[in-house]
Amino acid sequence: LGTAHFMEHMMLRGTSEFPSKEELVQSVENEGGRVRATTNPLWSTQYVVGLKDTFEDAVRRVSQMVGAPLFRNEEVEPECGAIVGECKRLLGDGKVVTYWLQQRAIFGESHPLGQFVLGAFPTGTEESIRDVTGEHIRAFHSEFYHTGNLELVCGGSFARRGDIFDTLERYFRGIPSGPK
Repeated sequence: LGTAHFMEHMMLRGTSEFPSKEELVQSVENEGGRVRATTNPLWSTQYVVGLKDTFEDAVRRVSQMVGAPLFRNEEVEPECGAIVGECKRLLGDGKVVTYWLQQRAIFGESHPLGQFVLGAFPTGTEESIRDVTGEHIRAFHSEFYHTGNLELVCGGSFARRGDIFDTLERYFRGIPSGPK
């Protein structure tokens, strides 16, 4: 989960087509949409919420986040700080800690959903988070971000479009079919 959480942050930092976070996010947000990513112990999600006529642009941006993130070494350290700060905030939230302890009681310590140590976030310790490198993130991406692990979901007004499959095929055809 630790590297996946790091990936979530780094994918929003820029892609080959949208080299900065501002270029990736700004035009969508100017039209009332959102570009976001989330991570939990079982999966990570990269998504765009937007108006019906922004479908192709939304698909293009998500395909870039998944298939062509930049993972610049100089951006790893600032994200370490952001993730450590996020972890500390969550560790101070009694509801979150209670949830993690419940997960451990249900699934056991050996299951990924039960691996929580009081004082450490499920993404790792502060030290392990700060030890992440650009190389580590690129290797994780190569191993796990391929069509064998990818699910595409279109909802709302996007789901009623007649060109969904053609558009998804056009933008996602370059994603590897297995680990690189």
